[in-house]
Amino acid sequence: GRRERTMNDVVQLTWLFPVLVLLGLVALGVLFSFIPVRLWIEAWFSGVRIGMGTLVGMRLRKVSPPAIIRPLIAATKAGLALHVNELEAHYLAGGNVHHVTRALISADKAGIELQFPTAAAIDLAGRDVHEAVQVSVHSVDNGRARDPAGEHRAPGGWGRRRDYPSSRR
Repeated sequence: GRRERTMNDVVQLTWLFPVLVLLGLVALGVLFSFIPVRLWIEAWFSGVRIGMGTLVGMRLRKVSPPAIIRPLIAATKAGLALHVNELEAHYLAGGNVHHVTRALISADKAGIELQFPTAAAIDLAGRDVHEAVQVSVHSVDNGRARDPAGEHRAPGGWGRRRDYPSSRR
């Protein structure tokens, strides 16, 4: 009797193992669809240290992880120190994280002082902050610097806002 009982137990476990493997694969599939593992690996190899919990939190807050992490990777590669929280807050406020990050990188490379809060405010005000930086870069190239917020700066100091080009003293 004891040998028959052991054989019977083995037969019962034989069907249990494939079922457990299948359930494990389904659980991993659900997990990987919820956690962007590929994006996490991209970030890790780019030098951006972000936790899986942060990515899960983004999903729970209805934030698109690629919309935050890819600009963060670009900024990190360009030598800028941006934080996930400020990019996520800008995203949740309706801002364009990609444009702001590109503008910050362009401004940094052109030697223009532009901080994230300023760039984010310009973006949330409805202006294309990257375009404003590009115009500023071209203005600097032409010998006349212009602040991304829209003010002209003459060689002697700050001039009038560009909205009033005809008012000269």
